[in-house]
Amino acid sequence: MRPRNRKPPFAVVDAPPVEPPSPPRKLGPTGQDLWARVQAEYLIVDVGGVELLQQCCEAADLVQALAECIERDGKMVATASGTRANPLLRDILSNRAFVVTTLRRLGVTNEPVGRMGRPSGARGEVLMSTNRTPLHRPHRLPLSHEAEMSLRYGELASRPGFASEEERRAAWFYHRDALLRHCHGGGRPAGWWDYECPIRRPRNHDYQEAALYEAGLLAESEVAELVAWWREQFERAQDPKFMFCIGFAKPGDRVATWLAGPPARKAHYRWSGIPKALVRDWMAQRQNMK
Repeated sequence: MRPRNRKPPFAVVDAPPVEPPSPPRKLGPTGQDLWARVQAEYLIVDVGGVELLQQCCEAADLVQALAECIERDGKMVATASGTRANPLLRDILSNRAFVVTTLRRLGVTNEPVGRMGRPSGARGEVLMSTNRTPLHRPHRLPLSHEAEMSLRYGELASRPGFASEEERRAAWFYHRDALLRHCHGGGRPAGWWDYECPIRRPRNHDYQEAALYEAGLLAESEVAELVAWWREQFERAQDPKFMFCIGFAKPGDRVATWLAGPPARKAHYRWSGIPKALVRDWMAQRQNMK
């Protein structure tokens, strides 16, 4: 009797790890924090989900900017007809609602999953399914939210993350590798600037990448990514009709101020963090082409 062939045993092969995508467009600290926290729990890589998350994070940046303006000018402002509520309160509430709604559309809230398919909203709109599977990350940082934000963006006097500077320094060197893995586009966490960087941290947050570029402290891939983005922003500002909004120029203003011409381009270069040497070189190139 012929022996029966035995089937080879099954082997379970782990899927290779997938790195979460970077934001398609530049975000501020608040938006970048929201992006990192959502991507740390849910790996969102589909085109629609990435764009929704980008829009949500941009709205979070706007909420933070509006909150700072309201804190500066007050919730009540004096007008010709008397004291009225600051009109920015409507804008901040609208943008907060947009953030919450968009997170719900992404399916990353704690809403229970209903029947199969995409459920309809209260007004019949189609919502994204809410069954995104959280990533299992046993290696996540054993840090409180305040401690992690301190190492990423800097210590806040109102919400300190550590009891002492020695404790914060020790936490940085213990968790530095995990924190640096989330860096992209030449950005570095606050802990790296405070305890490892050989140059002084620029006071202007938007110029930090440029400072590292000028000091030769960026990887080649980071340089290529940054220079391409800087050149795009530089060329964008060359449009004769280009204008740049600086928000409320002084306390009490109710209308945003827009710059035009050379002041607008200069403000845009500063916001984009373009190194001054690159601006001079690209301006000279444009002059030579005329």
